[in-house]
Amino acid sequence: GKEGGAKGEGLFYAQVFPAPEKGSFPGELLEEVKCQKAFSAIGWVEVVLSQQSLHRQVRSMQVLGVSITLLMMAGGMVLVYLASAFYVKPLRTLSGIAQKVTAGDLTQTAKVLGGDEIGELTHLFNQMTLSLQRREKELTDLNASLELRVQERTVELKEAILAIQNEKQKADQL
Repeated sequence: GKEGGAKGEGLFYAQVFPAPEKGSFPGELLEEVKCQKAFSAIGWVEVVLSQQSLHRQVRSMQVLGVSITLLMMAGGMVLVYLASAFYVKPLRTLSGIAQKVTAGDLTQTAKVLGGDEIGELTHLFNQMTLSLQRREKELTDLNASLELRVQERTVELKEAILAIQNEKQKADQL
């Protein structure tokens, strides 16, 4: 091997072969060994590569690769934050409304924002709240009806007691 050169440079020698006729150069002859067997060398070429320039280019490519990776990671983090905010905000709103319903305010409903799972959950929550409102109204109406019946029965019992007392007084006077 012929190698040498100044400090920081690499000096390489390569054999030069004649160009084959167009279209007659098979792909397997691209390998150096096969190339040397198929053609005879016509000379040598001196190639000088600067290691400093090569190191600068490699370093520049490394910095570019790291920069692109960091930008993609930052972009991914922003997308994850936005996606989580998109899903967490409706859940927080629904949670706040659920707390109000738990405290007894059955007039609360949540706005259905989409047809996804959170929208379906919100719709079911609203249906549950409406069902609770209907049941509470039924219980209130039933309670009022029972109170009215109790009052009616109390009046009937008082009238019956008075009638019995009147009959007893009549019987005692006889």
